[in-house]
Amino acid sequence: MLDGLVVAFGDAQDFSRAGGTAYFVLPTTWTGRTRGKLFEEQGGWAFVQEWQGGEWRIACYTWAVTAFRLV
Repeated sequence: MLDGLVVAFGDAQDFSRAGGTAYFVLPTTWTGRTRGKLFEEQGGWAFVQEWQGGEWRIACYTWAVTAFRLV
């Protein structure tokens, strides 16, 4: 069970754009509790967005964990 989740975002990285498609990575740190123990998980969201109907819409995304530790 997870509880007490807190998220912190870093500055967007690896931004690129080709016409109506854009890509970027958003570094992210999650902290909270799992099974009663404090944890910190670092990783990043990768987003592909497309320009549709006058606005940017998420076409797809993924999450990757780069580090995890119990505090």
